[in-house]
Amino acid sequence: MRSQHRASRIVLLGLCAMLLGLGGGLLPQVATAQPATSAALVGSSTAVGGHAATAGPEPGVSINKQQEQADKERSANKLILGVVVVLLLVIVYFGRRKRGKYRRKLKNLQNAKA
Repeated sequence: MRSQHRASRIVLLGLCAMLLGLGGGLLPQVATAQPATSAALVGSSTAVGGHAATAGPEPGVSINKQQEQADKERSANKLILGVVVVLLLVIVYFGRRKRGKYRRKLKNLQNAKA
């Protein structure tokens, strides 16, 4: 009984460490985007009549792909975090339920002896 309690504490400690980023980083990381330089814009533009024309966004193409990728990762992290929270709540619920049954059983045995 005591070893099960100790094992559950170790598991919960490990999950907390993972949530804090010590064992895999489930929390979202802050993404830093580098600003585009004018040289990169001129180099990527197409030459029209000897002049550099700026290339506009293509129709239907997202301008900020990095932000969309960060949003996808954040939503995936929130989903994983939600699953972990629900799992921990289930563990706590059934653990308390089992402990309550054990205490009632022990109490009934003590009342039967008296």
